[in-house]
Amino acid sequence: MNISNASDDTIQMPQWFIDPNKIDCELVIKNKKEGFGGFYKKCTDKQGYMRVVFVHHATGAENAVKFLKCESCSSIIGDNGGHLQRHQKKHSTSGNSTSRNVLNASKLDVSRLLSRFFATTGRPLHEMENSSFRTLVGDLLNLGKRMDPTSVPMSLIPSRSSTRRYTLEKLDNEIAKLRTLVLPIAKSGYLSFMADFGRVHEDFLCLKASYLEERIDEDGSLKWVTLVVPIAYMSVSGDLKDANNIFIMIKQAVLNFFGEDLDLKTAFLTADGAHNIRRCATDHFNQYVRCFAHATDIIGKRTLLPYKSTIVSPLERSILKNYSDLLELCRLFTMSLKKDRALYKEIGVSLLDVVPTRWFSGFKCLVAVYKNIDKLGSFIAEMTPTSASHLDELLKIENRIRYKELSDVMDPLLQSNTYFQENSDSLKDVAVFVVSLMDEFDRFSVAGEKEVLVKFAKQATRKMCTDLDTIHFVATYLNPPSKDLHELQLRYDRHQIPIDIVNDAQKLLDDLGKSFEEMRYQAPPQSQPPARHLTFLQRET
Repeated sequence: MNISNASDDTIQMPQWFIDPNKIDCELVIKNKKEGFGGFYKKCTDKQGYMRVVFVHHATGAENAVKFLKCESCSSIIGDNGGHLQRHQKKHSTSGNSTSRNVLNASKLDVSRLLSRFFATTGRPLHEMENSSFRTLVGDLLNLGKRMDPTSVPMSLIPSRSSTRRYTLEKLDNEIAKLRTLVLPIAKSGYLSFMADFGRVHEDFLCLKASYLEERIDEDGSLKWVTLVVPIAYMSVSGDLKDANNIFIMIKQAVLNFFGEDLDLKTAFLTADGAHNIRRCATDHFNQYVRCFAHATDIIGKRTLLPYKSTIVSPLERSILKNYSDLLELCRLFTMSLKKDRALYKEIGVSLLDVVPTRWFSGFKCLVAVYKNIDKLGSFIAEMTPTSASHLDELLKIENRIRYKELSDVMDPLLQSNTYFQENSDSLKDVAVFVVSLMDEFDRFSVAGEKEVLVKFAKQATRKMCTDLDTIHFVATYLNPPSKDLHELQLRYDRHQIPIDIVNDAQKLLDDLGKSFEEMRYQAPPQSQPPARHLTFLQRET
């Protein structure tokens, strides 16, 4: 907008706005000089520079005189009279050219580095889809570049599927290093595996190996660290997921990775609770270990939809159905609103889609809706009849109360679910988290419908205790050291969970030729803030 067309004769514009110079421009930016409405940056085709545009506070007029800001040295340059050329020449002679150093990285470069990260750390590939992780990568790409932070092209960051593909196809050297590192451990019989089925456009089986490594801290104390190594990421057919075929696939993947046919009878297999993979573990491995990330998802689901063997009164079933209906209502509302792309973009909120195989995705969808419920309500008149009808139900007081109750009970579970998804080496925390969830539910002051919710959350959590194994308690004892098995036994006894923790753990260590004292990791106690200031996850970790 040209200032001559937008000016008002009754408004006295400061002289610097009519005819600004470089000094005025720098003063305004540093001190936000009163009299101008603000300034904003626009992208420019001049690499390494951003266009600075001043706006008058009363008229909204853009100043006709333009400036460029060098993203390298933050100098402000008039976009006329050869100022830019002189500035470029000055910087090029000092070895810091502004015209050539703009986000040199290609998508292939980024894919290569990210693939190496996931290959060498064993981190789950779903982290590629985490918005915070992608933002971090974007910020790192922008370091040292002469670009506005908002202009980093996110298209440079590869998708989960392309990272997986590049990892499998291009990292032969990294795989060879991992093979050299892990093969002696595999031959010794101390290697365990983690297997999981998933779907990203196609069904796949992800296989990782894990093992314990002794490390000596700076203070000379022994520490046990779980290391995770990716083994295979393979496409599978839906009709090949029976227990025997799963074992054949794992056996072949291990052979392909190590180049040797290893005996898996000594290994543990960590997996979800699906019957086929559980049967595979019990038939062909030393032991099956339940994945607690999946277990917490099942606890959430079975809180509202109890197992068939659970006794549920008609009134209780009706109350639980009210919570389930609220989750379904949020799912339908989110789907309906997102169909109107223009309105969804105008509202400017981020609502989450529901993944059918992940119960907590439905709960996260619920949380996202109610965190923005007032803002969404202000747009109800512009929504389609279907979306407006769903939102009208969600705005009702009784549903707001149900959301608060459900959120209170599910929040510790959600924190646990997130923690175990993000940490592949969390076997040591399972036994503590289970009983801590029981303790947490006991802390609730409940009445009415929430009392029913807490009752079945406790029952679903107790059911998961049947999947706890001695290996969970040994892992707890070994690392971290702050967990005492005798104290843990008392906590389980209080909830009438019949597990002989100490004796079972010592028996397993005897089988391994170790003793408690030999493997104990001593560390100085660490001070913590009062428990009332901590979330459930902070208290447990």
